[in-house]
Amino acid sequence: MALRQWWVRRGWGLAIGAAVTAAVILAYALGLFDRLSLALLDYGFRHVADIDADPRIVLVDIDDPALERIGRWPWNRRDVADLIDALHECGAGIIAMDIVFAERQAPRLEHPSLSAASVVDPPTTILGDVSLDDAIHDDEELAAAIQRAGNVYLAMFGKLAVPTHHDPNQPLAAGTLLLFDAVVDSAGGVDADAVAPPDSEWGRGFRRIVEALALDFSLDEDAVAKRTGLTVAVVERCMPRARRLTAYYHVRRSRPQNRPSRFEDVLRAVLPSTAADEQSSARAELRLAYDEVLASEAAVNGWGCPDRAVHSAVARAYDVAAPLAELGRAARGVAFVTFEADSVDGVLRHLPLVTVVGHTVVPHLGFAVACDLLRIDLAETTVTPGGKSLEFVNQEGSRRWRVPIGPDGKTLIHWHISSDRPSWDKSFTHVPAARAMEIPLNRRAIRANMDLLALTRARAVMLRFCDQPVAYDDYAQQVFSRNTARREGRPAEGDLETGIKETQRQTEAWLELTRGEIEGLAPEDPDEAAFFEEIRTLHRQLVVGELVREVEAKNVALQKRNEALAEELRAILDGRACFVGYTATALGDIVNSPVFQNMPGVLAHANLLNTMLHDRFPRMSPRGLGMLVIVLGGVLITLLTSRYGPRVSLLGVFVLMGLQLAISGAALRWRDYYVTSTVAALFTVFVSWAFITLYRQVVEQRQRRQIARSLARQTSPAIAAQIARGATEADFAPRPAEVTCYFSDLQGFTSLSEAIGPERTKEVLNRYLGTMSEVLLRHGGSSKFMGDGIFAYFNSPIWACPQHPQAGCEAALACRAALDRLKAAEAGGPNAKEFGSLVMRAGIHTGTVFAGSYGSGERAEYTCIGDTVNLAARLEPANKVFGTTILVSEATYEGVDEDYVFRCLGRLQVKGKTRAVMVYELLGQSNQVDETLRQYAEAFAESIFLFGQRRWDEALRSLDKCARLREGDLALDLYESEIRRLRDDPPPPDWNRAIELTTK
Repeated sequence: MALRQWWVRRGWGLAIGAAVTAAVILAYALGLFDRLSLALLDYGFRHVADIDADPRIVLVDIDDPALERIGRWPWNRRDVADLIDALHECGAGIIAMDIVFAERQAPRLEHPSLSAASVVDPPTTILGDVSLDDAIHDDEELAAAIQRAGNVYLAMFGKLAVPTHHDPNQPLAAGTLLLFDAVVDSAGGVDADAVAPPDSEWGRGFRRIVEALALDFSLDEDAVAKRTGLTVAVVERCMPRARRLTAYYHVRRSRPQNRPSRFEDVLRAVLPSTAADEQSSARAELRLAYDEVLASEAAVNGWGCPDRAVHSAVARAYDVAAPLAELGRAARGVAFVTFEADSVDGVLRHLPLVTVVGHTVVPHLGFAVACDLLRIDLAETTVTPGGKSLEFVNQEGSRRWRVPIGPDGKTLIHWHISSDRPSWDKSFTHVPAARAMEIPLNRRAIRANMDLLALTRARAVMLRFCDQPVAYDDYAQQVFSRNTARREGRPAEGDLETGIKETQRQTEAWLELTRGEIEGLAPEDPDEAAFFEEIRTLHRQLVVGELVREVEAKNVALQKRNEALAEELRAILDGRACFVGYTATALGDIVNSPVFQNMPGVLAHANLLNTMLHDRFPRMSPRGLGMLVIVLGGVLITLLTSRYGPRVSLLGVFVLMGLQLAISGAALRWRDYYVTSTVAALFTVFVSWAFITLYRQVVEQRQRRQIARSLARQTSPAIAAQIARGATEADFAPRPAEVTCYFSDLQGFTSLSEAIGPERTKEVLNRYLGTMSEVLLRHGGSSKFMGDGIFAYFNSPIWACPQHPQAGCEAALACRAALDRLKAAEAGGPNAKEFGSLVMRAGIHTGTVFAGSYGSGERAEYTCIGDTVNLAARLEPANKVFGTTILVSEATYEGVDEDYVFRCLGRLQVKGKTRAVMVYELLGQSNQVDETLRQYAEAFAESIFLFGQRRWDEALRSLDKCARLREGDLALDLYESEIRRLRDDPPPPDWNRAIELTTK
């Protein structure tokens, strides 16, 4: 029975808590809490984990104002070259370009007559013809700018997921060189199965086409169809992909190992019958493959890691698009820029520090800059046993870094956010690209002003020699030769510059002379009028010097502006690592990070560098530790909720959840350690508490209803309900308690009930019991009826009554007075005689009992049991022997103050008890007992004393004295008879001095 009660009270709660904990652990292991866990981690990055922005990091933003100023993207690479020159001039320590220059820009000609302004402006005459020699080679200018800076890192892009390329409708994309590495074996053969399923009809046909092109790359579709026996439709479907793949194969096979080669050499080796200027699809594919092979080799040049364990521990890149070979060779290094958001929720949290590209380990862009700043030797990279971390060492060997990586080879990055300026454009130092580009744009404006002045002088020379075209052509050739020398970076010949200036001086003299000649003349026709006006304008601009002074003033202002800009930017950029990337809304390089929504991707590289510079890479707890945290939280809240009530356990929930959050936050803030099971542990605590509390409420509410029904038979329903609501199950378990028990009965009521019949008995008894229960309830007693008898007790564990002996005595007197009032009230009623004959007797005893709920199920009852109850029950009928109405034990007597008057009746040994107890008659309250009764009580007490001293004769004389004070006292007659008996037959030496009752 005890085990069953324990299981009902505690066992089911423990079982519920264990079940919830086990279910959460399973869900955690299956990753069902990953999204919420990562959301909490993001909150930690935003509000808890504080990492400052390293002042060495600057972002140069290609933003919307830059596009408005320079033009829409992509810019001409001359513009990018100018930006690099401006950053280098302003002291940038490192320039990291988050831009992939994988495709060539065709050479172009800049001609004022072909500009956008020429649509509305009159055409401009250009001195000298514009030829291919004047073409702008943007890629070469960008490479030259990169070479001049000497500190530029370029970007390569690729995929981190293994490509399948099994869709026959999709040709291989540009940049598949690294895919080709996966399908060419060590013997130089090509494995078409790597890119086409061999068990499909299309896959088998593709394989045969690849094998044919590997033998003869010059085959066209018809020739391939004849050689392979495939239909033209199948060949047309597979040919683009097959030719792209085999083009890489032929380029790799035909190029000498570790030696430079020209495309013409590759072309002669692969397509010997093709002329150098002959265009074909085979030649175009071969050229594209050649450029990509060179670009890839230039990109990975300088990087490497001999530790093969690193290759297997980090991510591998496929379909890589590398910058042009000449750009890669000019750069300090080419780094990887690909990153992929977490598949759980699309937020970018992890970046690969290094990536395997082909057979080389290439750093991520931000990490490449970190290696430069921290002098890390990438070739010495190692992986820890188990593949959990990468280790790096600087070139001096004086410092090591250990960076945790996940199974995918990626690293969790610490994301910076400014607490007072929480927006991405306030994160790190930002410089608008348009601000830096203002320097080269001003220089272009200076050159344009000088060109305008030169064109004006050329126009004057043209007018002078309008009838001497040979002389003008000589001057034009001189200017063209000088400009060519300047473009090629060599000084012009002295005679050449002297001749140009002499022609210009003579032309100005001619303008002065001609203006004097036409002064006062009226033009004969519109053409002559236009000639006169042009002479005057050119004279004003060149001879008077209006245009010369204007150009000089503008150029001086522009030069001063550039000096101020350079000084301003140098204060920001000097020695800093500058990331150049897109932030314009139209360019689409946008990611979601833990700290910002719709953040430009270039900030990811900045955060990677910032994390490395601070050496604060966050670590995530392993699954095993996370499960331990869940179990710990589940066990604690289960024990707490099973033991205590909902209020205490709810407080425990708040404490446990707050403690878990505090520990997790402190670990993230000060140790960069994130407990991945925090959300699952919080869920465990709350759900376990809710389910256990719900179960206990259902079970305990049922118990409370049972207890309330039981208590309602002893107290009022309202008090019973109040007690049941405030008590817990443990409060009703039987336990020792010090109480005062009260038993009362009606004298001769059995005979009375037989005489008046059941109906009238019911009327009389109900009225009597109702009156008595109200009195007992008012004095704090719990009562129950036993026929015409009443059992009450005071100071039960669930209804405290500190002064319970006094309460019992007060209740007995109040019941006796209430009975008198009831008799008076019923004196004129139909049952007046019956009520008038009622006499109540009561027995009261104080002692220890076992109070609690006894019984089972619906028949459980809250009561008390023990010798104290039995003795109180024996004292009530003892009133018949002594002729009294209220008897109390010595224990009760000693617990009452002096406000009550008692008569000592000596020691009494009730039937069934071996020990005698001192008993007293409760006479009343002190202010209600007259002096005569007091004197009688004192005299009787003296008689009892003499009786106990075996002084029989003196005791009899004392009783005679008592008889004169009060007649008809049964107690006096009882003691007188007992004294005479004992005088004639003296008691033994161990006499207990008690009156022994032989009946209950």
